[in-house]
Amino acid sequence: MAFSPGTDAPYTTEELAPVREVLLRRRTLLLDSEQAHGREMADEQDRDPAAEEEEAAAHQHMQFVAARVREGIQRELMLIDQALARMDAGVYGRCDECDEPIAIERLKALPYTRLCAPDAARDERDKIPHSPGRSLTL
Repeated sequence: MAFSPGTDAPYTTEELAPVREVLLRRRTLLLDSEQAHGREMADEQDRDPAAEEEEAAAHQHMQFVAARVREGIQRELMLIDQALARMDAGVYGRCDECDEPIAIERLKALPYTRLCAPDAARDERDKIPHSPGRSLTL
């Protein structure tokens, strides 16, 4: 039987209910964190500019870290929203690479994953730079 995208969901709505709950709880936590972080940054920016060089460097570093935190929150929110949209469309839980069902245990642990464990491992392995002509085991 051939797979037809959107018509062969690997899990029922009931099976995915705990995964959906994890995604929604995490989304709420991230939104709350983002708001709190925004208030902290607004407070930091309202302070007088640092007079001392070390204070100025610390302030600049804090702004840099804050920007990275904000980017991380936004990225995770995007992944969560995409996972929820795939659930709503009935295509959640299939690997983007091999089209096989992703193990429900994996989905519970990493609910916005788009790859099954073997394909995720292969993807990570492919990201490791290899040095030509040198063995890692000497």
